[in-house]
Amino acid sequence: LTPATMSHGFQQLNDDTSAWLQGRRDDKPRILEPVDSERHEASPLWQRAYGMMRIANSDLARLDRMLDAVGASKMIIGHTPQPMGVNGVETRA
Repeated sequence: LTPATMSHGFQQLNDDTSAWLQGRRDDKPRILEPVDSERHEASPLWQRAYGMMRIANSDLARLDRMLDAVGASKMIIGHTPQPMGVNGVETRA
């Protein structure tokens, strides 16, 4: 979750990506590029901040804000290699 993902909207992200993958859209959705050129943020597919062994406090605070915004309490990361085994983090007491 990033501010860019939130502002784009989950359903819109799914719709845009699906249309592109199915050939119903010629241009790749900008939000799927490795770095959004306007916002200078990693896309949802390239975001690695939350899956690292050590996570910056600023990223943890942003994660809490994003989870609150969607009414969620947890997020599962499934795309970041974990060479030392699965890790996890709890941001709130």
